[in-house]
Amino acid sequence: MPIKSYIAYPAEGKRQELINTLKKFEECEVIPSENHDIVIVITETNSKEEEKVFEARLKEVNSLMMLSMVAGFDTN
Repeated sequence: MPIKSYIAYPAEGKRQELINTLKKFEECEVIPSENHDIVIVITETNSKEEEKVFEARLKEVNSLMMLSMVAGFDTN
């Protein structure tokens, strides 16, 4: 079960849109920063294949400028 944490950088002026979009994904938890224009994203998927599909869906989010992985591990 892959679990990863990311720092998500929104496109300019799109922070709230990014938060709202990411909260719709059941595979992740969204934690907005209180003092920076970033969002912390924690993901948990059931398999490496499911993780690849989820990552592809993330790449389609227009309000996301950049996604930097902070940590990741697989519990299998």
